[in-house]
Amino acid sequence: MIVLPAWLHRWLRVPARAIVPPPEVDPLQAGELARILRISYHEGGHQALLAAAGIEFGPIELRCVSVPPNGRAFEGRIRVPEVGALEQASYGSVPSVGLGGIAAEELHADPAVDARAILRGIVNGDIVLNAGDAALSACVDQRELERVLAALRATWPAVQHHAEAAAREFIAGGRWRTPVVGPWT
Repeated sequence: MIVLPAWLHRWLRVPARAIVPPPEVDPLQAGELARILRISYHEGGHQALLAAAGIEFGPIELRCVSVPPNGRAFEGRIRVPEVGALEQASYGSVPSVGLGGIAAEELHADPAVDARAILRGIVNGDIVLNAGDAALSACVDQRELERVLAALRATWPAVQHHAEAAAREFIAGGRWRTPVVGPWT
């Protein structure tokens, strides 16, 4: 029998009670929940900046991609129908869409984070931009990170709503249990 902590019951919006999973189900680990939330917030940050640029986008999509010996690995994405528009927005007057993910992750972890701290983490290698985000980042400097953080803070309730809704749906649907092999379809 697994007794979930009260904070997790509130977050999942289920009554506080003991949950007995079937014996073949591997329970979601606390570290996995943190990784799922981090990825959800990352994609939510991209969504907020896409919305600011007036670019259409799809919902946050999450999936389990592997079950290594020490835990599951997860990834996320949002679909953007017009790649050309996305590249123009990244180099235009709106804050860099590519930096929105990392900045949202850091804001979720520490609401008082500033651009210097994120930049220091990137320079020191503590924060790593994935290849896709780096390609969409016009420049990675303090001024651009300040613009990104300001845009995210202005829309933070919406970022939280979409990120947490995607994570709840992913967990409630049980998709975190089964790894998906191959590229996104």
